[in-house]
Amino acid sequence: MHVQVNDEPARIEGEDGLTLADLLDELRSSGGIAADEVVVGVEVDGQQWSADDLENRQQDVLPRDTRVAIATDSSRGYALRILSDAAGMIDGLREAAGSVAKALRDGSTEQANADLFRLLEAVQRLLVCLHQVQNVYELEHGLSSGDDSPLGRMSDALQQMQSCQQQQDWPALAGALTDDLVPALQSLDQLTEQMRSEL
Repeated sequence: MHVQVNDEPARIEGEDGLTLADLLDELRSSGGIAADEVVVGVEVDGQQWSADDLENRQQDVLPRDTRVAIATDSSRGYALRILSDAAGMIDGLREAAGSVAKALRDGSTEQANADLFRLLEAVQRLLVCLHQVQNVYELEHGLSSGDDSPLGRMSDALQQMQSCQQQQDWPALAGALTDDLVPALQSLDQLTEQMRSEL
């Protein structure tokens, strides 16, 4: 097995029957991946593995002639990358909220509800990432739960949207998306800037 970590060859013991999880454990225990580093990318035989691949295929046995390239970053660098990526993600979420609101106003409720489901999943993933960065670094600025905090605004927006959706009040749901969710996302955007300045 040919393994590189950050473009440097890495030596591993016992190549037969290794899974990606085994390989990463061995590299961490041997110092091939430092304790404060985070794996940010894995390429297997020239194919970049997605986050889903990494989650679902960690136990797949890698053949002996496999080529594995692993990219790592410091935990601080990874946190900064998450916060930088969050800004683009928030922009995309704001656009998506506007599109769902337009579809609701145009009467395309079935498609709008499917898109809304995906939008809310993405909001949840964003909140989890921000929460993880806050916890790891014990940041002063973060997702506190006060009414006027970014998390409080998001919670209020989500409750308003849920109520509208349960009542099938599509015009009110469209309004909640643009008048409540979009400003809540804007406050998250400001929060990510504050978090970045603390790192």
